[in-house]
Amino acid sequence: MLRYLILQLLVVISLSGLLMADERKEENDYVAIIPLVDAELFEVDAAHSYLGFSIGFLGLNKVRGHFNRYEMAILYNEDDYSKLSVTLSINAASIDTRLRMRDKDLKGEKFFATEKYPNIIFQSNKVEKQGEIIQMYGDLTMRGVTKAIELPLRQIVRRQKDMGWQNVRIGFEGTLQVNRKDFGIDGGRFWGNRALSDTVTIEFNILGNKFNLDKFSFRSGNKPTVGDTLWHTALNENGEAALAFYQRLRKEQPDQYAYKPHNIMLIGRRLVNRGDIDNGIKFIQTGLEEDPENLDGHLALGEAYALKGDSEKAIAHYKKAQAISPEEPAAMEMLRHLDR
Repeated sequence: MLRYLILQLLVVISLSGLLMADERKEENDYVAIIPLVDAELFEVDAAHSYLGFSIGFLGLNKVRGHFNRYEMAILYNEDDYSKLSVTLSINAASIDTRLRMRDKDLKGEKFFATEKYPNIIFQSNKVEKQGEIIQMYGDLTMRGVTKAIELPLRQIVRRQKDMGWQNVRIGFEGTLQVNRKDFGIDGGRFWGNRALSDTVTIEFNILGNKFNLDKFSFRSGNKPTVGDTLWHTALNENGEAALAFYQRLRKEQPDQYAYKPHNIMLIGRRLVNRGDIDNGIKFIQTGLEEDPENLDGHLALGEAYALKGDSEKAIAHYKKAQAISPEEPAAMEMLRHLDR
């Protein structure tokens, strides 16, 4: 009973230190250059980006469409454009031209054959700065055919925090043209040879993002989450103290809190962002012990070990992430730089 009361008192003390901790801790600026690749790792904010296309129709007009689901990993160094590198994975079946029957045809064998070739992949391999234009060279794979392409980019957002959530942002836009028949997208006798032009114009406006994880909430069910308590302990003391506190709570109050793996891993990711990589890794590992197939957990550990300079362990966790999701862009992007 006494031990229980002491633990409850520690919880209250930890919570009461929230305002003090917030006052004396400056908000993390999330600068995290990964030494093994000399760049920061961003993902695409697909909800606020655009990836679309247009194609000539009967020589009279254009049909326009876009893709609703895609993911991208971006390596970026504000001071060195040569480090810019991307992996893009598009869900081909998410094509949307605002006409259901046409979309069904586009997913079929005459066009994208999405059941056999579910993803469109682009990976860059070189960039050159040409005035305001960034010329990116890489390989585009559609319908199982890979072709080298040149992609002209213009940077529209320099590295900065947004005014809403303090997420770190970068942004690029551009257009390019490809010949659909180069990728085996024939279209059949009528649509392919008479109705549609061979040239497709691709347009994109990409907003890259690094989340301000301090804005993420610790979710739970009906029980109070242990996440807030542990995070306040980390702020007031340090990550090591928070981990020790977690182990005591889990042992002595196993039914008092919702010990959700994603909450434990979120603490670890926050600690990594603040530079406490070793304790961050321990928290992420603790969460993965209960949810070993958690994709985000392995991606977070891969990045944490890469930040630490441990390529062997970074590669191991990115490979585990890729085993869970074979065309996960961050795993694909980091492995092609680390696992050579």
